[in-house]
Amino acid sequence: MPTGMPTVTIEVTQKVAAPIDAVWPVLADARRVAPCLPGAELTEELGEDRYAGRARFAVGPVGLSFSGRAQVTERDANAHRITLLAASSDAGGSTSVRLTVSATAEAGTTILLAVAEVYLRGPIAQFGRALGEEVSRGLFEQFALAVEQTALTGNAPAATRGPNPIAIVFGAWRTRLRATWRRD
Repeated sequence: MPTGMPTVTIEVTQKVAAPIDAVWPVLADARRVAPCLPGAELTEELGEDRYAGRARFAVGPVGLSFSGRAQVTERDANAHRITLLAASSDAGGSTSVRLTVSATAEAGTTILLAVAEVYLRGPIAQFGRALGEEVSRGLFEQFALAVEQTALTGNAPAATRGPNPIAIVFGAWRTRLRATWRRD
């Protein structure tokens, strides 16, 4: 992982309409959780909680395709928390992420909290600064819905080409509009 301040730090919370006893096994299993991230594909298990994979998605005219590796550095079944380090690259630059996802039971549902420290290098860094939080929020909302589906049905979602760019851009617009209204 790079040192210094991350390009962007993102914290996202999402409620999942499934009990924690159904959600945690999905989060703790790389083969079950990888398809939940839109556009992601687990390509190889490298042993010792290390994995290779790729992710592809587009937001408007920006198309990104990453190949990289990830390592789970913490999997705490009692706290329902998992932390991983991931690094990838594409023609637009490189990305390194420290991601912690935790699950908390709440009245038959589960609250997912993701905290990501994202380090971007190259041309992609400008994209990351401009839309990092909004795009990440949209990705996490889609991820949480897929985790919910997997937890409730036992079936991973069908492979997708990536996140819905219209939903992400609309969500970013909605977030900025709300922030403007709150200031007034």
